Amino acid sequence: MYIFKYAYLSVTRNKGRNILIGLIIMAITISACIALTINKSGENLVNTYINSNKLEITFNMDTGIYRNATDEEKETYTPITIEDVINYGDSSYVSDYYYTLTSSLESDDIETVSYDEMFQMPDDRETDSTSSTDTSNRPSFGGGTTGFSFVAYSNQGYNENFVDGTNKITSGEMFDNDSTENVVVISSDLADENNLEVGDTITFYSSTDDTITYEFTVVGIYEDSSTIESTSGMGQNNSRNTIYIPLSIAKTILANEDDSVTNKGLSAKFYLNNNDDLDAFETEVREKGLSDVYTVSTNEDEITSTLEHIKNMSKFSKSFLIVVLIIGAIILSIINILNIRERKYEIGVSRAIGMTKSKITLQLVAEMMIVSLAALIVGTTIGVATSQPITNSILASEISSYQTESTQISENFGGKNFGTNTQRGGSFTKNIDYVDSLKVTVSAITILQLFLISIFLTTVSGIIAITFINQYEPNKILQNRT
Repeated sequence: MYIFKYAYLSVTRNKGRNILIGLIIMAITISACIALTINKSGENLVNTYINSNKLEITFNMDTGIYRNATDEEKETYTPITIEDVINYGDSSYVSDYYYTLTSSLESDDIETVSYDEMFQMPDDRETDSTSSTDTSNRPSFGGGTTGFSFVAYSNQGYNENFVDGTNKITSGEMFDNDSTENVVVISSDLADENNLEVGDTITFYSSTDDTITYEFTVVGIYEDSSTIESTSGMGQNNSRNTIYIPLSIAKTILANEDDSVTNKGLSAKFYLNNNDDLDAFETEVREKGLSDVYTVSTNEDEITSTLEHIKNMSKFSKSFLIVVLIIGAIILSIINILNIRERKYEIGVSRAIGMTKSKITLQLVAEMMIVSLAALIVGTTIGVATSQPITNSILASEISSYQTESTQISENFGGKNFGTNTQRGGSFTKNIDYVDSLKVTVSAITILQLFLISIFLTTVSGIIAITFINQYEPNKILQNRT
């Protein structure tokens, strides 16, 4: 017990030196507390991001399986229908889903947009189309078909072209999800090509039966900023010729076509409540009748790649903590070595009167522990106080990023606030209450971690310093007193 008493007296006698050591330990404690908090916040953000970006599950036909199947087996394969999609989506594992319907119509009222015309040289535009202008050096991108691609979403909030900003409404607006009117949204290139404006009407007819006609009113015009490489094809598949229509109208169009066209025009994506339920969901849809010719695919790789910047924040905090501990240990070791060199006469006298190396070591370590404990309490308090605003700052930055993206998506839809986390199939106004603060609580485990870090640093630095001074014999220390 007397060793700890002398350690306390020694600390109070050398206030200046011990205050310096305490400040260093306190700085390390504050940095460690902040680093641990940032790491925890980063992990929370990662978990939040994963929960808000569920796996996209799609069913794709494996052409290899179908090609190698017997004629009898092929007859048993049933394509996925809208009813199947709704049935698969009616699952406790599914949080939301959507599907698209694609069909093709033709028109004598308007012409499709051709890449050859889009990229025509200025001189060629002034020349009559029947002239013999040499266009051999001009890029040729196809085109010339009279077909138009009609696309309908069960939920417009999942229209990726508008969500990522590839398409953006420049005139009029996007129709609601539950619209039953014969309305269309066309590209600005298609509108310019045919001198169309919002409010104009266009007549189309079926690709399989020209007696079946449809009259549509243009309610919106969008700008397509996709590059040539990102377009889905040429001619009819030129993205500038894509026309968006309400789901109810698409169903009517496909109902007038044969079954094969209906099935080919259907595509669906499902989102799970928990990404770990993928296997269970696949088992369920197989039991509901999903053919073995269909494979289950996800966007897991895409989600992982989008989390890299958030994961890097967590990794940085760990690296920062390691650097702080290494630098802190080095600084403390140097200070302790210099401190003990100044006290080597005191140590020599203690050794001369019979104190063992272990008792001297224990006394010096006890001194460090007393200083460390005081610095730990103050450092932890300051660390907790500063960790909260830093965590909120990081969270605010993430919220700002999400809000900016949400605003941009709304503008892409011409002011319509479509969103993806809604009730199935409905149009709605997006209203997300972002958490603008994350309560930082210091648990017993966190305090224990900080305490162990402090004890580890002071012990290591103390042992290094004591090992250095204990290399001298007591008589040499007393003889070399300066």
